[in-house]
Amino acid sequence: QELAADLAYPGDDVVDYIGLDVYDFRYEGSAQERWDNFYLKAPFGLQWHRDFAARHGKSMSYPEWGVGNFGDNPFFVQQMHHWFVQNEDRIAYAAYFDVDGSWPTQIDNNQFPRSQKLFRKLFGR
Repeated sequence: QELAADLAYPGDDVVDYIGLDVYDFRYEGSAQERWDNFYLKAPFGLQWHRDFAARHGKSMSYPEWGVGNFGDNPFFVQQMHHWFVQNEDRIAYAAYFDVDGSWPTQIDNNQFPRSQKLFRKLFGR
């Protein structure tokens, strides 16, 4: 039996940041519908994460995020960037999971060329 994420929280005295991994998985619907239903408004999604961290007086973190097995999806990259900008004063750090592993998330090897181009534009310095 899975416990709700908030029930598994160990306590403010032992937590520095409240983290969430976010990947663009293979779900039904348009890119906008997937964003709204599976990332932004989902149970234990981005909005829940923001509100939960605020209730506990903690900064958010995104130790892993990235396009994933859905494929090349620059809309997801754009939405994550927007989320980071919108909440930047409450985010300690975010790290794109640029790894060629079991899940196809690597973005610097041209497997997701549109996402790679937008990522560089939005996150480049």
